[in-house]
Amino acid sequence: MQSRNRTINESILEKDINALADSFIRELALACRKVSIYGPGHPTAQSAVEKPFFALEQLFQFKRLVGLNLYNGDLYLFNIRLRESIFVEELSRYMQVLDINSLLFCEKVTMSELARFIECFVRRVGSSDYGSQMQKHLEKYKIDTIEVNSDRGFRLFDTYRKYRGDSILDCSVRAMAVAQLGDSIERLTLIHEGGSAKLDEYDIDFAWEVVAYLLPEMIANFDVNDLSTYLNNELERHKEISSVSGSTIEPDSRLSAYWNLIKHHPNSQQILDRSEADSGSRELIATLAHEVGDEATALRLETRDMIEMMYDACFSENRPSGAVDVFIDAFQRIVRTGQVEQTTKVIDGLTGQLQSVDGRIRGCALECLNGVMKVLRFSTGQFVFEKLVSNIVSDISSKHESYEYTELVDELFDKLVKGKRYGLILELGKAVGQRRVADGTVQSYDSVAIKKMIQVFNTPERIQRLVNDMFQCDSESANQIRQFFIAVGEEEVAEELSKVISHPIRSIRQQSLKVLAGLGRSSVKVFSQILMDDSMFEREPGRHELPDNRWYVIRNSIFVLGNLGDSEAIIPLRLRISDPDVRVRREIIVALEKIGTEDACDLLGLMAQDSVKEIRESAVIAIGLIGSQDVAPLLINIIEHVPSVACRAIHAMGKIGGEEAVAYLGKLLSDSEMVNQLSSSHSSKDEIRISIVKALGIIGDDNSISHLQDYRKNMSAAKKLLFKNSPVNKTLSEILSSK
Repeated sequence: MQSRNRTINESILEKDINALADSFIRELALACRKVSIYGPGHPTAQSAVEKPFFALEQLFQFKRLVGLNLYNGDLYLFNIRLRESIFVEELSRYMQVLDINSLLFCEKVTMSELARFIECFVRRVGSSDYGSQMQKHLEKYKIDTIEVNSDRGFRLFDTYRKYRGDSILDCSVRAMAVAQLGDSIERLTLIHEGGSAKLDEYDIDFAWEVVAYLLPEMIANFDVNDLSTYLNNELERHKEISSVSGSTIEPDSRLSAYWNLIKHHPNSQQILDRSEADSGSRELIATLAHEVGDEATALRLETRDMIEMMYDACFSENRPSGAVDVFIDAFQRIVRTGQVEQTTKVIDGLTGQLQSVDGRIRGCALECLNGVMKVLRFSTGQFVFEKLVSNIVSDISSKHESYEYTELVDELFDKLVKGKRYGLILELGKAVGQRRVADGTVQSYDSVAIKKMIQVFNTPERIQRLVNDMFQCDSESANQIRQFFIAVGEEEVAEELSKVISHPIRSIRQQSLKVLAGLGRSSVKVFSQILMDDSMFEREPGRHELPDNRWYVIRNSIFVLGNLGDSEAIIPLRLRISDPDVRVRREIIVALEKIGTEDACDLLGLMAQDSVKEIRESAVIAIGLIGSQDVAPLLINIIEHVPSVACRAIHAMGKIGGEEAVAYLGKLLSDSEMVNQLSSSHSSKDEIRISIVKALGIIGDDNSISHLQDYRKNMSAAKKLLFKNSPVNKTLSEILSSK
């Protein structure tokens, strides 16, 4: 089997080794039983070997060695004493018969090798051959991936803590690997430096990928003082050796190991700074860094003075020629050498200078920052851009920005767009967007700088690029771009997206509509213009339906206007309520329902007189859903003048309720002549009465119930008897009995 390419993640580290051990033991015992019964050559036996092999593969996701040990009559896997079961009992018996106390499966074991092992494991031979049977068998087939009673197997078992599988302990991969790696800085250092080659030497059976994943996490838990003490002790020891010899000698592996381990600590800079202070000499530390091979640390020490000197030079009144260029070079060097603390200090200083009352100082800071951004790459300077965005967002939020920030944001935004750093773009957009105020149809800004930044964000070229990126990137990035557009987008964004709302790819249309729905008045203006453009509604003579390419644009424009819920959208919608394409009228009803204002109800009232019954009924239903008690006269007018939707309108009156609705419904219920006038080929008299009864029941107040009771009370005895089981009487009885 070839070497494994493992991917370690939190899911694997949280796996319960105890549960996986039980699974492997169960499958191994069952396979042994089948091989014992059927014989190794039988298809059933051969198939049975697959399950323990795949269970073993699960263990090799994080282990390179799987150790099975018999100790004092108990069976252990990974030093976990397995819970009693028939499977554990059976495997223990096989091992006792063969005088096996330790089995070690290596990660390169194959299924055929495991099958050969099981074949011998369950074989019955004379007692004189028990002791060497398994070893001879493995040697015969040249199997070196399964070790029997090996020194390594015993050493791994004896070295580490024993666990009880039936107790409540943390047997996760993470917990057991951390316990095996230990808490010695020297041990972790040597393991880290040696890589996978040191695992056997330090009796580690976990895979190197697990070790490498956990080492930074473990190192982060060490106290800075402890690490500094270890480093200082080693440096002092090295100095003493050099003093005795009278010359500088090469540092030994232990010093190299400590030095390189510390680089992985999140506060490594603090540790090294303490060592510099304790040693009393930067030059000495730099020399040691060179000897250990740590060019980054040596460069850090060499460039620190340079960056500080050039920073001061850039802001001096008599600035030397080329000072900014030298500063930018020095800045790049501290970034490339991972000097986060020093880099952060410089960025804080430069952004702080942008708030100076001295225009010359602000100009120098802007020149340095823009120069740095032009040469930095995200591959090495990601944290610089993150820090810069953080500072700008903080200053904008606290209203401390100067006009120079607009030029800085212009340069930075361009860099972020080209680098596809959408998360940082969104942070900037949110901060600026919060300083924009909408007062009705007017947008205002609380500073000239903020207005300029909004203009920077809405340049056509950048908007077009971000729109294209939104359609091509992953879902998380697309969501960040959408939120950015909503935060700072203006009419330019709406216009760009209006070009693709009829795109043949559905996902692109959906992305566009989500943004447009969040742009507010900017979208209302753009899409109102589309609906008011008569050329968009031109079609062939005698044809009612719009051409597909125009229909998609019109449909989505109406959809956006509805989602915005802005009453201003009613103006362009009103122009198209009589369009010959029934699809247009259908979409307008949906949009008006979403807008939900009194004006929307009035327009729905007009559409209730449409020539198509579907449109009439949809309009009336929408009135019932969004209307208040004040629309009762509108519904009464529909009932009396559009009998074909009388039942729908009556139901809508039940939805809105109110005294006027109850009074009219009560009168209508008791007036047979009015009911006769409303009945038509669309609705019978009984259907109308049932609608009235149900509407009054939906309202359900005392006045409504009183009307229902009076209707039943005033019914003649003959009618009561004749219509006892009629649908109207049944509906009436059900409502009254529930009240």
